[in-house]
Amino acid sequence: MTSRAASGETALVFNAGSVTVKVAGIVREPSSHLTRAAELVLDGHETPDGLLDRVIRGSGFADTLPPAVIGHRVVHGGPLRDAVLVDDSVERTIEQYDALAPLHNAASLAMIRAAADALPGVPQVAVFDTAFHANMPPEASQYALPADLAERFSLRRFGFHGISCSSATRAAAAHLGKDAGDLSLVICHLGGGASVTAVRHGSSVDTSMGLTPLGGLVMATRSGDVDPAVIPYLMRSAGLSAEAVLNMLMHRSGLLGLCGESDLRVVRRRADHGEESARMALAVYTHRIRHYVSAYLGLLPDLDALVFTGGIGEHDAQTRLDVVEPLRHLGLHMDIRANASSVEGAVTRIDTGTGPTAVLVVRADEETAIAREAFAVLDGRLSRG
Repeated sequence: MTSRAASGETALVFNAGSVTVKVAGIVREPSSHLTRAAELVLDGHETPDGLLDRVIRGSGFADTLPPAVIGHRVVHGGPLRDAVLVDDSVERTIEQYDALAPLHNAASLAMIRAAADALPGVPQVAVFDTAFHANMPPEASQYALPADLAERFSLRRFGFHGISCSSATRAAAAHLGKDAGDLSLVICHLGGGASVTAVRHGSSVDTSMGLTPLGGLVMATRSGDVDPAVIPYLMRSAGLSAEAVLNMLMHRSGLLGLCGESDLRVVRRRADHGEESARMALAVYTHRIRHYVSAYLGLLPDLDALVFTGGIGEHDAQTRLDVVEPLRHLGLHMDIRANASSVEGAVTRIDTGTGPTAVLVVRADEETAIAREAFAVLDGRLSRG
């Protein structure tokens, strides 16, 4: 945990994931500059009341409280396209879409309700991972399903990791000296959950995740793309229920399913020691990333940069190398030495500078992005419900 005394309005931010909860106190200075004043990473399996008790009474956060606003990352917003002041209707929507993001929405909703009890009267703002992708063109967002069913049940590609993509776009624009609205990027958010997003002129035009955060890339325990016929086939052949198959795809697949281990660092160590299942897991993992990166390069002839972010994207140099080096023919040229170095500051450039496309490593800062949206709602510049 880090902290410093606050000198302006504070947003208390909760970024609830499936394993951890990241908490940050983000101060808005009189100049409107946002500064991270305190941060803490907590075990997401702890009760929300216990988490809040530690945050409110914990060392470092006393200087940043009471907050002017509380911001929450919510993974699935359904029809909610902008950050919004939380009320009963918003809570019902978050709960309604829990079935499509069961690893995340329930945790966010529990935190919202616990915060309302612990800090009554402090406005709370929900910031949605789906919002960044809300205006994807219909050819990218629509499934080839019967139109009446798609409309009735909101069957579309929503996309996720939007808060991370928004933050990465802003950081890349500042680093490249361009306006975010003029920027075209392919963003690889690689962590326990993972996705690739194509950004044209600052907006999402395609992304690897779909109706839920299950599709697309191979992840720690999630399968990513599979033939949809896998589900009825396993129901008939293995005698599994639809729920059991979905549970398998979400919790027992991905790297875990391929080699019995979900932590990429452990998988890599096992592969380095000659274990074939671990080696194959890494090959499948990076093949799927290259598949999507290559497809999205084709969508963006004016591409400015390929961006890596998220825990793996930032810290695993070998994954970045395994993705980029085979794509040299597409104009990506990795600087091996720069890639092997640690991320310095918000953005590190790791290409040689000789190709048409920059390759950047961007330090993830979803908490500041959430605070920015929360303050915008507080100021009345975004929806208030």
